[in-house]
Parts: sequence; structure tokens; C-alpha cells
Amino acid sequence: MSDAADLLAALDIERLDVATLGENTFRAAHLDQDHGVVFGGQLLAQSIIAATRVVPDMELLSLHTVFSRGGDFAQPLDITVEILQSGRSMSSVAVTTRCSGMW
Repeated sequence: MSDAADLLAALDIERLDVATLGENTFRAAHLDQDHGVVFGGQLLAQSIIAATRVVPDMELLSLHTVFSRGGDFAQPLDITVEILQSGRSMSSVAVTTRCSGMW
């Protein structure tokens, strides 16, 4: 595939069945950059996509992140979005990304 197609494929996250991992949970692939680790920019983009799918009527105004551990490139990513506050004009969500089966 081309670089653009690879990027779009990595950003095409899929919603998992509620019975599988829980509500508002997505599974994402990795963009192969030949580094052997997950690229942080990819994680940010996938987090934004997941959040906007859970609260689609809201606009992203602020983003804060912590990369607490390196991701295992061999495992798919599980992205969970928790709605902390939801109102008419503003919502706050927490997005957690984990390698499947870890932590």
C-alpha cells in the first residue's frame, strides 16, 4: 500500500462489541514505521477519532496526554473512551489506550 493508504488504514478504528471489552471501546492497528514501537502521533490521532465517535456533536478544544509506557508493536490497541461530563455546550472525556491483553 502507499503511505497515505497505510495511514488511513491505521486511523480506521473499529468499535468493538460491547460484550467483548465494554461500551465505547475501539480496536486500532499500528502504522508500521520500522521503529518496533507505537508512534505517539498515531496514538493521539486514534484517540481523537475515538473521542469524536463517542461525542460526535462536540468540537475538540483541548488535548492533554501522558505516555506512561511504550506500546507493544505486536499487539493491537484497545481504545476506551469514558465520558466524564456531558452537557449542551461541552463534554469532557478520558481516552485510555492499551495494548491488547496488557495492563
